[in-house]
Amino acid sequence: MKSPPQTSMALQAHGLTVKAGRQPLVADASLEVALGTWVCLCGPNGAGKSTLLRALAQLCPQDRKSTRLNSSHT
Repeated sequence: MKSPPQTSMALQAHGLTVKAGRQPLVADASLEVALGTWVCLCGPNGAGKSTLLRALAQLCPQDRKSTRLNSSHT
């Protein structure tokens, strides 16, 4: 019997938190994106979509995080 194929993750983030001073902008966000998949990030204005993307790209400081991009831990 064949085992199911292993899915490689292109991006993993667990417990991502971004704050402005003491105000949380993104709190305890987690996601996993498999290689070759498309993702849509939607929500109302001010929900933290752009902040989440900047944090995932390491363009803004994070309070706590565990992020993996193409299997490299950051």
